[in-house]
Amino acid sequence: MEAMKYHLDKAIECNPDDNVAWTLLGNWYFELADMSRLQRRWSKTFAGVNPPAGSHQKALDCFLKSDSIKPWIMNTYQIAKAHLRLRNKDEAIKIFTRLRDDTEIVTCEDYRMRKESRLYIDKLTNPSLSSKIMNLIFDGYLESYRIPFITRDTMTSYTEDTHWNMFTGKEYTV
Repeated sequence: MEAMKYHLDKAIECNPDDNVAWTLLGNWYFELADMSRLQRRWSKTFAGVNPPAGSHQKALDCFLKSDSIKPWIMNTYQIAKAHLRLRNKDEAIKIFTRLRDDTEIVTCEDYRMRKESRLYIDKLTNPSLSSKIMNLIFDGYLESYRIPFITRDTMTSYTEDTHWNMFTGKEYTV
């Protein structure tokens, strides 16, 4: 993993106006930032590699640098996804809309980017009920409405409670 970053840094050092190297470096940061704990543990255990920490902000900076050198549809799509990961929903919708409306379809990749942009716009502007509820929960608006017996951490605190009987099923015996 470090070897890839080393070679990308060397490529950028040799030619700072290489938009492909900037995009690849942005993808490197983006993919590392998206790695789950389980993926990191597996790579450390089985491959013997401890993956470095990535950053969506660093990825966005690399994508923007690449886009300033030479605009490219895949790069613009990655910029929009990085804005989504950084919770800049309005900026992401604006970029996805630009991709959907202004993209000239020349290759299959252009068609795929346009289609995925349309799907992201629909998902972000017309969210389902479950995603609205999850956004409320994770944004902290429903913190005061948590079920009281879930937040307790030991079984001893349940014994005085009627919730423990309900939890173990003793309340529903016939």
